[in-house]
Amino acid sequence: MIQERHLTKNERKKQRRNAIASSPSSSDKSSSHEYSYYSSSGNSGQFTIALSTSRGFVRDDRIVMSVKWRPAGIHREHVLKQSFQIFLTAPTATLRRRLRVDFMEEPGIDGGGILREWIHLICNQVFSDKLGIFQLTNSSAHQGYWISRNAGKHCRNHLQMYQFFGKLIGKALLEGLLLNVRLSIPLLKHILGAPFKLSDIRLLDETVYSSLKWILTNNNTQNLCLNFAVEEYDLIPNGSNVPLNDGNKNLYVEKVMQYYLFDSVKAEIASVMEGVRSVIPETMLHIFDYKELDLMLSGLPHIDVLDWRANSEVRMLGENVDKEIKVVEWFWEILESFNQDGRSRLLQYVTGSSGVPVEGFQGLTGMDGDIQLFTIQLANSISKVYTVLPHASTCLNRLDLPVYETKEELEEILHMIIQMDVTGFNSR
Repeated sequence: MIQERHLTKNERKKQRRNAIASSPSSSDKSSSHEYSYYSSSGNSGQFTIALSTSRGFVRDDRIVMSVKWRPAGIHREHVLKQSFQIFLTAPTATLRRRLRVDFMEEPGIDGGGILREWIHLICNQVFSDKLGIFQLTNSSAHQGYWISRNAGKHCRNHLQMYQFFGKLIGKALLEGLLLNVRLSIPLLKHILGAPFKLSDIRLLDETVYSSLKWILTNNNTQNLCLNFAVEEYDLIPNGSNVPLNDGNKNLYVEKVMQYYLFDSVKAEIASVMEGVRSVIPETMLHIFDYKELDLMLSGLPHIDVLDWRANSEVRMLGENVDKEIKVVEWFWEILESFNQDGRSRLLQYVTGSSGVPVEGFQGLTGMDGDIQLFTIQLANSISKVYTVLPHASTCLNRLDLPVYETKEELEEILHMIIQMDVTGFNSR
């Protein structure tokens, strides 16, 4: 078997810095197009500096990152309830330690992979329709999750749940974890304390946005028979008795914006921000714009197989090299044929996360946040039975891939992986 030299800890840190400096946002042709959609300034160099600076906070402000925080074992079936209780009662000093998670009655020891799976499971429940505290925006320009104004009807402790979500955001930023959802731009702006503009309403409700644009650009608005009230909420004192006209329409638009972006979700946003700021230094939030924060929290919007392949390692058995090379080639060809959902599910199976970090695949991490590239480890094919899945080591981002006899056999196995729930270390 061909052995590869393992990097020392200092070498891994150097590799991490190089990955940031040469990330797809600044150099990779295919990924830079994706990044340009999210970057407001178009200056990827500034973002690289901001990214490095944010990780500098981890080193300088959080000395306790060298101390791990490993809460008592969490039951998978109660992951949200138990994590919610643990986070809300933990002091700030504890929240600022490096988190490691153990699932009860599962053999895995967390070196990073279980933590990535944990946040994936948490997001599935926090953003579910059943919990009802977030809603997906109906904007065609940018879909993301926003505060539900009916959250209190669905979740009796919804303000505490928003605080928990804020703490989750803080941990994700500090530990380089990815959410498997995207947040709406207005929510990202609230987290940063960034200014709003009229077009932000469009990202929440295109109908309301179109109505406000019409009011601003047309005359005789008194014919609309509107007053300064929305959904029985007075936008100004006694607003339900103040009619809209051309003389006060600018104030009307301003107050409607304030209602949808602030007043209708004031307590909920305050709870989110209380959670965020209890985990990370507020100054850390000032170094990003909302598009960069989106990348930090949710990763690149698309999975590029060329980038994936270019930043992967292959470890051969060395017994039948030609055949082993062919199996690896089959793997990439099959992966290329998958849609984005299929690629993300396979990535989830191997790494514990369905998203790609902002640096691209060269930024994948393993133990304690060190660079750990996606690795294919060729393995002896001990069974011809199709139901035997390749073994995945999420803490090492490694797929132990048997040397299958045919491409069709490998394709069936990979399709099986992406079509079933393979979370949990007993299934690996």
